Amino acid sequence: MDSLTRSERVLHGSLYCMTFVTGLVDAGSWVAMGHVFTANMIIALTALAMGMRNGTVRRLAVPELTTTVLTLTVAALAFDFSLTPGNNPRWRRRVGSVFMMLSGAFVGVQLLKHSLALLLGASAVLTALCALAQIYREETEHEAKLRTSRR
Repeated sequence: MDSLTRSERVLHGSLYCMTFVTGLVDAGSWVAMGHVFTANMIIALTALAMGMRNGTVRRLAVPELTTTVLTLTVAALAFDFSLTPGNNPRWRRRVGSVFMMLSGAFVGVQLLKHSLALLLGASAVLTALCALAQIYREETEHEAKLRTSRR
């Protein structure tokens, strides 16, 4: 198993959370907004939020942990599948990403049974928490670099 630093665990946790949020938003857009995914609709606020998330995820560049491209993740998982250990070292990330997307979609449909506002509110809160986690992560990394450079 990967030996991740605390910073990497926070990063990966945030990305999994954002993948979950993608499932929430996609479920809401599919069920409540005419059977299309948000990425295919011209809804300014949602499109802006999805674009910002995609840009952030691309900037963070964690291999095999995409938050919105489920098809690519599943295809990569299938392509690299092997019964021989060691040929697909990041399969856990891919499976985790698919699991979080599908879990988010399931929870999104359940929230949608109550109200669209609840689904969107949960998405906003989770996104804000992920953003705060990343701010905290970057500040602690910066502080650690300062301590190291002072020695």
